[in-house]
Amino acid sequence: MAERARRMVTLAVLGGVAAGGAMLLAASRAWAELTLSTPAAPRDVVSVTGAEAVPLTAALALVVLAGSVAVLPTTGWLRRGIGGVVAAAALIGLVVAAGAGEMVRAALRANLLGSPASAAGNVPTAADVDVSWWRWVAVLAAVGGIATGLMTARWGHTWAVMGRRYDAPSTDLGDADDADQWRALDAGRDPTQ
Repeated sequence: MAERARRMVTLAVLGGVAAGGAMLLAASRAWAELTLSTPAAPRDVVSVTGAEAVPLTAALALVVLAGSVAVLPTTGWLRRGIGGVVAAAALIGLVVAAGAGEMVRAALRANLLGSPASAAGNVPTAADVDVSWWRWVAVLAAVGGIATGLMTARWGHTWAVMGRRYDAPSTDLGDADDADQWRALDAGRDPTQ
């Protein structure tokens, strides 16, 4: 039973860190690109990252990442609550990334206005836009974050606490006063045993 719990906490922490890291990496990559070229202006590549289009994606990725690490030093209901927060942040990240199509196009249009190639009168069509798969990486990573968050919320209170096995054993000295403890030490005995 202890081995199973150890595997579960390892899976929850490493899985949550991987999911949050993948969400953060995906948010920093280009979700859409547009290449403009005209005879009168230099060739220009206009792109938009996930964090530019939807700034919430990077913030939610950090919540998943930090919450997954926070599982280690916490216990009981606090650990379960952190699992719930991780699952909720990942769920919101999934919904936001999956439905970000129009926000990505709007951010790409805004970046296009600042491009020198667009000043030459080049009007691109929707077919000229290269949509990357990084947005879907964020969606899949969010699914992993939801799974690890729910696992922590469900079973986290049963997992061992970090460092508990290294705690000093508690001893009851009973009614022994200071003088008795000193006499035991003088006689070469440990008064705590």
